[in-house]
Amino acid sequence: MLNTRNEYSSAQRIYEQSLKLQEGLVAKKDEMQLMGPIQILASVYWQTNQKPKAMAMYDRVTRDQPALPEHDRDAAGRHAGGAWR
Repeated sequence: MLNTRNEYSSAQRIYEQSLKLQEGLVAKKDEMQLMGPIQILASVYWQTNQKPKAMAMYDRVTRDQPALPEHDRDAAGRHAGGAWR
């Protein structure tokens, strides 16, 4: 909601906090549950011209693809890869 109002600094802070909380709740082996929050944060970084941070987030999504079933790897690659590759 905040990023749609062009309040990117507030949105970024909230998405970063949200990701930290979710990382604490999700088992390490279930990284797939974090793909959505990671991609949202990466998008905010990209929109605010923080390209290195955005690419690190997208790399995190694509790095974890080998552990995912093939149909999920394809979807993750399309979402993450479409943003900056």
